[in-house]
Amino acid sequence: MNSYFIYHSEKFQGPFSTEEIASLLRQNVVTVQEYLYDLQFRCIFQIGEIEDFKNFLPPAPPAFRPHEDYLVCRNNVIEGPFRKEKISAMLKNKKLLAYDYVTSWGETSWMIINNIPEFKDFLIPAPEEKSLNFYNTMEEGKEINTIVRQDLIKDIQLTPGIIRKNPRTPYSSTAAVIHNDKSYIGQCTTLSISGCFVQTQTGPFKTGDEITVIIRPDTIDMQIEAQAKIMSLNDGNIKGVGVQFLSLSNEVRMEIQKFVNRYINMIKKRNG
Repeated sequence: MNSYFIYHSEKFQGPFSTEEIASLLRQNVVTVQEYLYDLQFRCIFQIGEIEDFKNFLPPAPPAFRPHEDYLVCRNNVIEGPFRKEKISAMLKNKKLLAYDYVTSWGETSWMIINNIPEFKDFLIPAPEEKSLNFYNTMEEGKEINTIVRQDLIKDIQLTPGIIRKNPRTPYSSTAAVIHNDKSYIGQCTTLSISGCFVQTQTGPFKTGDEITVIIRPDTIDMQIEAQAKIMSLNDGNIKGVGVQFLSLSNEVRMEIQKFVNRYINMIKKRNG
């Protein structure tokens, strides 16, 4: 029987059995958009991604007219239809969140807003020039299929004042930072064999703190879990921590290096 910790109220709570989580979902204590840590597989999942909880996903969207753009589903309650401009305004005003569901005319299933390119600008604020120093002048993104801002990418380069032996690539993946027995969910936005940047709140952290980082990659078929040291704090437009890995298995190091090399080669080809 699987056991899970649920990330709720800014910390992992549990362990819970499958039946206990199903009961919490029925009572609307948690939603399918929240995260689980699977003790058996040592992986982070959204609740709705696990087969045992698929029946708690939103019901099939009803039909609606093509000019009405989008329906919204929050906590299994369907609202709308709304025009695209209205959805954008709701995201900007935080009346909708990145992991709420929408569907557009002609679709037969719900989509997580965070996965829809036309709403990306309303989910992640554009980085300031100062913030870019933490990303080696590159915007976050996935490996090959991501639309990357070419004006921000010239080549893999070192940031003045931050000496790195190993290049970092833009990246986008769910991550958890465990610090003093409390967990913080965020996004890993750059990655190398020596460290990464996790976009998350910075209040509890200090430079030099040792933490555990758990990264759930979308482009590498394994989970990265490592002890790490906080090397930098970013309190600008995009908040987060830059960390140096203190321990990585050889297998994980090899997979990360292959990913980085593929990205560097892709950028070199694009730049001619």
